Amino acid sequence: TQMPRTSPSPARCTQLMQHFIFTIIILCFLSIRTDAQILYKCTSLHGDTVFYVFGTCHELPNEAKVDTVTLSKLIRSSDVLFSELFVDDGDTSYKRVVSRLNEKLRYRSNGSLLDSVTKEQYKQVMNYYRRHYNVSKKEFQQASYHLPMRMDRRLSYSRKKYYSLDNILYTIAKSSGRTIRNLDNEQLLHNAFTYLSAEFNIRWLINKVEGRNIKTFIDDAIIQLYLQKDTVAIKSYHKPDLMQQQILIDDRNKHWFTIIECYAGRTNFIYCGLCLLYTSDAADE
Repeated sequence: TQMPRTSPSPARCTQLMQHFIFTIIILCFLSIRTDAQILYKCTSLHGDTVFYVFGTCHELPNEAKVDTVTLSKLIRSSDVLFSELFVDDGDTSYKRVVSRLNEKLRYRSNGSLLDSVTKEQYKQVMNYYRRHYNVSKKEFQQASYHLPMRMDRRLSYSRKKYYSLDNILYTIAKSSGRTIRNLDNEQLLHNAFTYLSAEFNIRWLINKVEGRNIKTFIDDAIIQLYLQKDTVAIKSYHKPDLMQQQILIDDRNKHWFTIIECYAGRTNFIYCGLCLLYTSDAADE
């Protein structure tokens, strides 16, 4: 297994950050034929730093095929892989952080959806997911211990019908001995989960079940546009409000750059949700 390189010193990081500010970054499209989205190659003016930036769709139907051979070659040719999804990057605090974040997405005191709605509403919600997503009663009951945001995702995009391209990329990097770095930290994820849990709450869940016009956490339309490589349509389709823009995108992007800039002079591979890339002025720059 290849040993990870040590991170540059703070002084070196500052020097590299200054270098990046005044370095022209060339963005060019790679002619890669995949059933995924456009892949960017970012090269510094002197060619000593290369970043492959790949926008993913977190949930893809099982029948959607992606050119993992090409992506695997790029990952294996890179020194560091940066992940939007919070993954095990070798940090000893990983399990503790994940445990705390998972607690935020569950009802308190081992409660469930049944403790927060009437029996009639509980039955209505269960029948909705069983009818629309062909889940069993047991699957629904297990998912109902999670807050509506996570419960809906687990049931609507189950691993029986969907897969995570992000997890595939992570597995490739892990098996290749690449250095892996998380882009987010616990505080950023805490803020994001708090916001999403408040937005996609029980009232949202009941409205969804009753067929009212509501916003969705993941939209099938976005998945189809992703598979069609229609980034222009995605950019116009997904328009976050000011709070969502700040918490889910801008604050995270600012932090991401403080990490990424410390890995100049290498070839690196970044993957994150495409919608996040295309709704961020900072990411465009």
